[in-house]
Amino acid sequence: EFSTGNAVFAGLSVSEGRLVVGSRDSSLYILDALTGTLHRRISIGDKIMSTPAVSNNTVFVPSLNGSLSAFSISDGSMKWKFQSKSGINTTPIIASNAVFITSLDKHLYALSLSDGMVLWKHDFDSRIKTTPLVWKNSVIVAAEDKNIYCFR
Repeated sequence: EFSTGNAVFAGLSVSEGRLVVGSRDSSLYILDALTGTLHRRISIGDKIMSTPAVSNNTVFVPSLNGSLSAFSISDGSMKWKFQSKSGINTTPIIASNAVFITSLDKHLYALSLSDGMVLWKHDFDSRIKTTPLVWKNSVIVAAEDKNIYCFR
């Protein structure tokens, strides 16, 4: 059993024996998955409302202030930070060399895994409040305007 500083609305992720969880106390907790012992606590700066994604010892943390931050799981150092114009309350999706996020600023972003630079983005007429789906060579998102969009 482990107690965070506030409610947990995000799901859990696991990587290399480390359990990763974001909290409404603006912290990311990295725990030993077997014992629950705190490995590291990282202050994000705003509430985490969706599940962090993990890949290759890196955790990608979305927050309500519109940032997506990439941290090393092993030492907690920040690798990069991307800032959108509005909150990110969906789970980042990792595929190949990109991480895909949707933001309440009405954009779908494809960001470089290595440095967070925008590879491409798409502007929508409505908000996107759903997690993107990567399938084969496509990225699929459902929008608040009642449409589903597919990008290849």
